[in-house]
Amino acid sequence: MEKPKPYAVVALREGIPAENVSRGRIEIVIDTLATGALLVEFADGDGVAQALLALQPEQVTLASPSA
Repeated sequence: MEKPKPYAVVALREGIPAENVSRGRIEIVIDTLATGALLVEFADGDGVAQALLALQPEQVTLASPSA
């Protein structure tokens, strides 16, 4: 699988109950960290950021081609 790049639209492969984030949720990659983790922003329906999480590439799948 191709590693998502910044601004890629991704879907979660697994839920993160501690963050109240469910499997399949569609979000945006903000950056790639030096550790290889992806910084993913989770927003509500109004676009207001709810969480910013560092996820491993294996935790997400591309939902559409990156910009």
